[in-house]
Amino acid sequence: MLRGESPYASHMMLTEALDDNDPASRSLGMICGYAWWKAASFIAIYTDLGWSEGMRIAKIRGQGHGMKIKERRLADYKNRDNATGQPQP
Repeated sequence: MLRGESPYASHMMLTEALDDNDPASRSLGMICGYAWWKAASFIAIYTDLGWSEGMRIAKIRGQGHGMKIKERRLADYKNRDNATGQPQP
């Protein structure tokens, strides 16, 4: 959010309404998440905890749809000034 972005984390929000352990429900959640891509200028994938199968699928699908993919790590922004987003000494 310090970048002026409004993140949409479907993997966090939709699992509250759907059963991530049920393949049909998981697939529906992924499709609902993809629907937001029409409004997005890029897809940011945070890799601090590694890559899940869903992240791999999203990256491949996004590339196939011509989406810009940004791989990021939260750790890279840990020591930044909250007001400016700039690195602190």
